[in-house]
Amino acid sequence: MAPPQGDHVVRFPDDTAAAMAGFEDGTTNDDADRNRCLSFVRRQYRRVFLWCALGAVVLAFVLVAALVVDPPDDYYVAVSGGGAAPLFNLTVGIRNPSMVTLACVKNEAAAAVYYGGAWVGGATVPAFCPEKRGEREVTVPVWGAAMDARRRGEVQSRGAEVDVVVRVPYVSVDRYGQYYDLRLACRGVKVGEDRSLCTTEEAEHYSF
Repeated sequence: MAPPQGDHVVRFPDDTAAAMAGFEDGTTNDDADRNRCLSFVRRQYRRVFLWCALGAVVLAFVLVAALVVDPPDDYYVAVSGGGAAPLFNLTVGIRNPSMVTLACVKNEAAAAVYYGGAWVGGATVPAFCPEKRGEREVTVPVWGAAMDARRRGEVQSRGAEVDVVVRVPYVSVDRYGQYYDLRLACRGVKVGEDRSLCTTEEAEHYSF
């Protein structure tokens, strides 16, 4: 049988031609779709990772700034005359300006009042804790030593200066397993007048 005369071109549909082109370069439509999908997923993962990294950096910066610039706590006391008994009424308070850390009297504390360098009374301060960026205080009776009426009147007179020491036990523990007390030293507190700020000192350590 004689071959057909003239130019005879066989044309394939577009999708068939694309598929054959894919076979020629070693890929298929499924491979191309898969590659596009993987590329999209990688871009999304990269974007999420960058946002997470940025968020972690910002959070770390805020925490470090809060800890470094964290303002100190204010401990204060006020003393008022108590009459025949008790000797005084003692107010102990804490103002916590921090929005990160707490400042507390975590355990029952012992307070001592001195007049002219001599112990004149003591009190037990219950545990209490202000909220972050908050303030709280407690008032307790101070029971005094035996003294005559003249001495009592002198100690309780308005404007008389007394020293108050509050010892808060077991504030924290260090890496050696030793606890330490917090000592609040409040000097020159005037009876019946405004509250006085205290300085904080670390007392001796205890091992358990």
